[in-house]
Amino acid sequence: ALVLQKFPQLQGLHHVSVEPIDKHRLLQIVQRIYGKTDAQLQPDDSFVLDRSLSSASFQRLTGWVPPSWEQLISSMHQDYIACQTSPR
Repeated sequence: ALVLQKFPQLQGLHHVSVEPIDKHRLLQIVQRIYGKTDAQLQPDDSFVLDRSLSSASFQRLTGWVPPSWEQLISSMHQDYIACQTSPR
């Protein structure tokens, strides 16, 4: 909603995405940030399917800079910790 208020000229469908990442790399980041050292990750390149989205148009029109995967997963982990420590 804030984007629409700030950029009323935006029309149509715009993808909002961060840099493409493969599943193995994503899981490595999650493992490191969550401190899960008890699992061993092994890459499997036997099947490849690119489902990447490009938000280049949205970024160009709004000046938005996407966060890194590390930032996103760190934020997700902080939310997880907050939920675990807050009374229910």
